[in-house]
Order: sequence, then C-alpha cells, then structure tokens
Amino acid sequence: MKRRTIYWDTETALIRAGLLIPPMTCMSFADPATGKGGVVDRHDAHAMMRDWLRDPTIRLVGHNLAFDVAVMCAEFPDLLPLFFAAYDDGRLEDTMLNEQLLDIAEGHFRWDVDPLTDKITRKNYSLGALIPGLDKQTYRYGYGKLRDVSVTSWETGYLRYALDDAIATMKLDEQQAKRWGKEEPLPDTTAQARAAFALHLMSAWGMRTDEPKTLWLEKQLEESVRQLSAELVSRGLLRENGSRDMGLIRARIEQSGAILTYTPTGQISTSSEALKAAADTDPDLDFLILYAEHLKLLTTYIPALKQGIDVPINARFNTLVETGRTSCSAPNLQNLPRGKKVDTDLAHHVREAFVPRKGFLYSACDYDTLEIRTLGQVLWETVGGRTLRDAYQADPDFDPHTRLAAQIAGVSYEDGIRLKKSKDKTFADYRQMSKAGNFGYGGGMGANKMRVYAAKGYGVELTLAQAKKLRDDWMRSLPEISRYLEQIGAMVEAHQGKLTIKQLRSGRIRGNVGYTDCANGYFQGLASDGAKAALWDVTKACHNPSSKLYGSRPVCFIHDEIICEVPADPQTAHDAAIEQEQIMCRAMERFTPEIPIRASPALMRRWYKGADRAFDAAGRLTAWEPK
Repeated sequence: MKRRTIYWDTETALIRAGLLIPPMTCMSFADPATGKGGVVDRHDAHAMMRDWLRDPTIRLVGHNLAFDVAVMCAEFPDLLPLFFAAYDDGRLEDTMLNEQLLDIAEGHFRWDVDPLTDKITRKNYSLGALIPGLDKQTYRYGYGKLRDVSVTSWETGYLRYALDDAIATMKLDEQQAKRWGKEEPLPDTTAQARAAFALHLMSAWGMRTDEPKTLWLEKQLEESVRQLSAELVSRGLLRENGSRDMGLIRARIEQSGAILTYTPTGQISTSSEALKAAADTDPDLDFLILYAEHLKLLTTYIPALKQGIDVPINARFNTLVETGRTSCSAPNLQNLPRGKKVDTDLAHHVREAFVPRKGFLYSACDYDTLEIRTLGQVLWETVGGRTLRDAYQADPDFDPHTRLAAQIAGVSYEDGIRLKKSKDKTFADYRQMSKAGNFGYGGGMGANKMRVYAAKGYGVELTLAQAKKLRDDWMRSLPEISRYLEQIGAMVEAHQGKLTIKQLRSGRIRGNVGYTDCANGYFQGLASDGAKAALWDVTKACHNPSSKLYGSRPVCFIHDEIICEVPADPQTAHDAAIEQEQIMCRAMERFTPEIPIRASPALMRRWYKGADRAFDAAGRLTAWEPK
C-alpha cells in the first residue's frame, strides 16, 4: 500500500535530571500530499494526531521520533494504544535511525568520509547536523514559557523554528529515499523504531538508588583513593600533585617482560590490559590499576548514584551500533563495574546501590546461552549444521558450557552435569573457561585475542598453549563450525576483505565487514534483533490492562536481559515475572524457529549480579537474597 507521508515534530519545555519527557507546547507538521503544514498548539495537535494514527494509509515520520511520541503520550495518554498499533503496523519511521541504518549498510557508521580528500570526520546524527542551515540555538530553549500562549500571538521566529524542523525532516527523508534507491522500505526500520520507543520509555522511567548504600560506597572510595594515592607517591608512580609519571610507568611496563602493545602514536600502551599484563612481574602496578578503578568509580559513578537518591537516573540508550546491538551512557548500565572479589572489591557495590521504587521488586530475566542458541540457528541455516540444533531440540535446557568442560575434563556430558551440581572446583574452572571459548571462538577469534578476552570477560588466565587447546576442544565439540568459518573466509576473500552481509530475519544490511565481524555478525545480530523484539513486547504488556505485567515497567536492557520493576505483592510479582519470561521466549523464538529458547527470571530487592530463582513456601517466585 502506497502511504501518504506526514512529517511532524514537537516543541517542549527543557529536559532536566529526572525529567526526560518534558511538557509539550506545540506540534509542527508538513503534509506534502495536500500541501498543508504549520504549527498548532497541543490541544489541536491531540485531535490531528488521533485522526492520523487511526488512518492506515498515513505514514508518520519524525527525527528522533521516540522523544516526540513519548511527549505526545505523556500529554495525551489515550494516544498510547494508537501509537503502539501504528508502530506494529509499520507506519512510524525515524529519519535519525534510518540515517544510521544507511550508514551501517554503507560501512561508515558514525563517520563521514570526504570523497575528494578521504578525510574522516565524526558524524553527528542530530537534525541540525544532517540538514545544514537550521538555526538550532536562537529559539530552541524558549518554548516552555509559551505552553499556555496561543500560537497566533507567538513571535514569528518561534513559529519558523518549529516548522523548519518538520520541513527539514521531510528533506532528510527524501535524501534517504534517494540513497536507498529502491521501492521497498529500508530493511529493519520498523523494528528499530519500535525498539527506540521502548528504550526511551525505559530511560524516562529511570532507576533509583539507595541512599545509605550510596553514601557508604562514596566514603569507602574516598578513603581507598586517599590511601592508594599515598602508596603510589611513595613508589614513585604518582607525583605529589596527583599526576601520573607516564614516562616511569611506561618504563616499568617495558621492564616487566610483558608483551608490549602500542598506541597509534607509537608510545607503549598504558591501558588497563597492558598494566595487568605487566603487574604479573611488577606488583607495584597493581596499586596503580586499583587506584585508577576506584578513582573512576568515585568521579563517574558516585555522582550518578547520588542523583538517583532524589530523582530517577535517566541513562541514555542508543538503539543502534554496527552489530545491531544497543549501547548505553550516562551512566553505562549495560557494563557496570563488577569486581572479582566480593569480600574486597568495591566495584560490585555500584550495582547493589540500585533499588526498585517503594512497593516494587526487580524482575531480572535473562536468556540462557542466547548467542550459542542463535549460533545454532545460523549454523543450521548456513551450512546445515545440526549439532546445536539437535542438542537443544532434544533438551531445551542443554548446557553447552558443561558439554565443552566435560570434553576438556575427559568425562561424559552426564558426568559433567553431576560435577556441576556438586560444585566441583576444578570442573567449575573448566566450565568458566568453556564460556570464554563458546562465546569467543564462534566469531573467529584467534588464540592471542582469546587470552585477553578470557581474562577481561571471564577472569580466566590462559597461556597461549591453553588458548590453542581450548580452541581445538571447541572445534571438536562443534564439527560444522569449521565449514561455517571456511565459508565466511571465502566470502570475505572474494570481496577483498570488505564484505556486505544481510542479517537473517530482519534483513538489516551491514557493509565493510571483515572476517571476525562477519563470523560474529550473523548470530550476534540475530540475538540482538530478537532481544529488541522481546523488549518491545514486554513494554506493550506493561501498558496492557489485560496483561499480568500491567503496572510494571522495564528499567534496564542489557543485551540478553531485561530488568523490570514489578509490584511487590507476592502473587503479582510471581505472575509478572513468569509473564515476562514467556513473552521473552516467544519473541526470541520468532528469530530461532529451529532452536527452543529458555529464559530465567529472578526477583530482587536490589540489583544483584548473581541473583537466581528463589521460591516461597507456596512455590511462587520470591525475592532472592545473597547468602
């Protein structure tokens, strides 16, 4: 169906900490099919938007659309079901996301390359940056004072500014259509627009923190930084003014005998990985590593945690990176400091400072071995590989990490399951090593990179020989993987190292892809697409009065995990967590039709990394507590 496109935008009061969806002042629109356009106050905007959303022949396009949809729904809650339906019908598009999808397809996401000079510059995806000439400063910050002033009495500049945004969005959409150059819509635009709205609602709801825990952690970090600073000054690695003696630090790294890495300017790298490698023979550097970690916690995370005591922390989730995954900042909730030793490290307390609102619990539900399952689906579709497909179909709770660990230990899979249940220490170490192998080698990683990957991500220290043996064991456990990697290698070679791939199911295109990105891209992209679909379905359920998730809210999205706040009533919390699990599994299985999906919900009174299922006397899920 050929749809009539209407371009629209809202103007609002200013956002501030704890308020990511500010009060609406007006709406601007441009309707090229009818030649109409203009600026209307929020009351007229309500009626117009309601009519547009009810018309299946209308396509609505905005720039950073999720923000404007959220503003409109906050002002007029009756529009929310209509917006959900329009998103599901593929009638809402975001030119910011479409620009990103096109850049990913062309292989230069976040970067612009001048065709004449080959100069590379960082790309800004704001409307003002993409359509030069817009005045984004003079009137931008004044709309809050006009909320209850009729648009007929506005200064002309305010009207022009608002209308220019709708017109600029129209121009950008036309430019993007020419870049795409095909009749069918840009692949994956609808799914990414849905995900962006779900993520924005989640960001706006935000997360809260616990005052006693936050202030205790701040005090502990201040004392630790003070003591470590004095220690480093005495050892000559830190000057009295607090600056680091980089020349001496580089010399100590070089003298340690560790394998050296270098910066783009040719200097010896002083990254945390380089320091950790050198600290094996120079323990003084351990003090520097811990100092840097605690200083970052104190300066980066403590301010955010203190905000969350009074108003929600509105972390910003970016809908797209090259792989199709999301990213997060201010703060990065997807990669919070973890700490390796719970009894001595302060890092893990950052996570535990987050608490649900009063009267709620966290329901954290993450997929079980998700990227191994999506790898199984990819292997089946690309090279006819049956090993993972058959294993999961025979037992949806099949544990690939235990299988690989059992192979390393020289025992049967059944014996491996028994060793895991008995918490055998040696087998637990093998299983942790297997996690690194299963998740790392599937993307074509080499043995040297595996050593860094295993140490950083899983706390597993491997020699080069051990990393190579792990790869051999992993290859034997999954015979068809060699055919898959050979096929990837041939594809990349045929395209001179820079391949364009099309993602399974979503059809999203990624250009300029090398060997490891290609090997990773298919199954990691499939996992991220399914997880975003799950977030969308969970978000809709939280706003659906007939759902057991009604009244709950997603508060964090961590690639293969969704954390919701659910009412703390025992039966309601149990029902909500089970509904979340079922919705997530159904959504992902649309992307892995050959592989059954499992997810595991856990209820918590604060955000614990190691939380597991816990049950009350009635057999209901209840809040897990650390022992």
